[in-house]
Amino acid sequence: MHSIDQVSPLLGATANSLREGNAEIVISFSGIDEILERPIHAHHHYPLTQVHFDHRFVDMMIDENDMPAQLEFANFNQIEACRTARSRLPGRTKRGDAAPTAQMTQR
Repeated sequence: MHSIDQVSPLLGATANSLREGNAEIVISFSGIDEILERPIHAHHHYPLTQVHFDHRFVDMMIDENDMPAQLEFANFNQIEACRTARSRLPGRTKRGDAAPTAQMTQR
């Protein structure tokens, strides 16, 4: 996940400023396939119509009591509204126009 901090190019950006600039989010992944023992790469573009501002992915990890941690795959693409108060978001520029705290989901 990209943190919006002092070195982030998204610091101070808003949903409106990103739309006005025709921004899009580009995600790149790379890793090693454990079975084939070969590098794998993935690359995807997300136009702003697919970005949900002030939302986050639902936690997939379930860690209850003394049970081993489990992954809840039903939550894989699920999102929920952020509980963080809008006034405390980094890069807030003016009332009601908070900086992006977006997560991407495919439709």
